[in-house]
Amino acid sequence: MSKFELYQPLFKLADSIDQLQTELLDNPDSGWLTRSKLNKSIIKLNQELNEQCEQLIRKTLDIWDSEQSLSDFLNDELSSIKKGAGPSWYVAIDDVNKRLRELANTESKKSSTRRKIERYGWWRRFSHLKTK
Repeated sequence: MSKFELYQPLFKLADSIDQLQTELLDNPDSGWLTRSKLNKSIIKLNQELNEQCEQLIRKTLDIWDSEQSLSDFLNDELSSIKKGAGPSWYVAIDDVNKRLRELANTESKKSSTRRKIERYGWWRRFSHLKTK
């Protein structure tokens, strides 16, 4: 599997988001119903892209044992993919790169124990409770 194929589902989602945002900006006079549908689609695709990025980062951090930070590795890898890709993919690759690097930075600061607790929901179950 090539590097591009590994990230392709993420690139496709990011590209779809970009296309919908462009359509929204290019048609400011479209009706409120059309704009509402476009906004809902963008939100849904953003959620899906974020979930897939989180899954990739979680899986990778579980087996990551390199001296290089995951964030730097991802930046290098996605930069090399961008060099070999056509210009039509640049915006999507940059978006995915930014999202993955931010997640990698955030998640790598956590201990492996905390990541496991969050993954299995123990943290989430009690995080909504507020002390008064």
